[in-house]
Amino acid sequence: MKVALITLTVSCVLLFSAVAFGHHSFAGTYELDQHRTINGTVVEWILRNPHSFLVLEVRDDSGRVHRWGVEWAGMKTLQDDGVTATSLHVGDKVIVTGNSSKDPNELKLLMEKIVRPSDNWIWGGRVNPFESYPREPLPATK
Repeated sequence: MKVALITLTVSCVLLFSAVAFGHHSFAGTYELDQHRTINGTVVEWILRNPHSFLVLEVRDDSGRVHRWGVEWAGMKTLQDDGVTATSLHVGDKVIVTGNSSKDPNELKLLMEKIVRPSDNWIWGGRVNPFESYPREPLPATK
């Protein structure tokens, strides 16, 4: 009986520690108090769990094109807001505001807001876009 209880306890600890290890902190990866806006062209759009991703080609001031990764909310949160797999398409021109990576060499953002100027489609503007509640204005971008 003791062996079975010890085995069950160890199994539960290992299971829950694996789940906890798999979830990361946004504060460990992104500067949550810094906002950056980029203009780019969608080259990839992945709607999935636990987080969706957008890949953009962005032209810098010197004219060079760079690929940016944008981490977004999970499928359920986005679907609750009306975002579907067909909401964005390769070639769409978009403006994204998000939190910058803590590593300045990484071209990635944590999505706060996205606008497609061609039809004024907008998502975001929340204090925390990973929670579902009414939209609020974003703070001014730097």
